[in-house]
Amino acid sequence: MISKLKMVNCRYMNVVKNIREIRLQKSISQSAIADELGVDVAVISNIEKGKRELRVSELEKIAKVLRLSLIHISEPTR
Repeated sequence: MISKLKMVNCRYMNVVKNIREIRLQKSISQSAIADELGVDVAVISNIEKGKRELRVSELEKIAKVLRLSLIHISEPTR
């Protein structure tokens, strides 16, 4: 049985992976997302690599740049 913490971490990593995949599919650069968030490109790179946690406010802004709802980022098949 998977612990709740592992399940949450797995879902989080799926969201991060989805952000990267959707960003690439839409030909949106890390720089464009970084500009919208007001952060350095390295921050976006670290988020996509799972080296930095993603804040809810950042996730909302990323969704806006990607022109998607939060649910579509967390579960792209919806």
